[in-house]
Amino acid sequence: GMTPTHWFLNIRLNGALRDLMYPKANTTVSDVADKWGFQHLSRFSEQYRKVFRELPSQTLAKARSRQS
Repeated sequence: GMTPTHWFLNIRLNGALRDLMYPKANTTVSDVADKWGFQHLSRFSEQYRKVFRELPSQTLAKARSRQS
């Protein structure tokens, strides 16, 4: 029961979540947004926060603190 547009957005946001949770040493939020086809970083951050209830930078910071 979801539109194709919403389905593709969900796939892209979940891919971004995975990349932010398990980052490489030099991963940035901008790199992840670009990889998953988000052209506007602010819109990406807004959509990400609506779904995951935190900013992408917060997800990345938590992942980095677990790695150290």
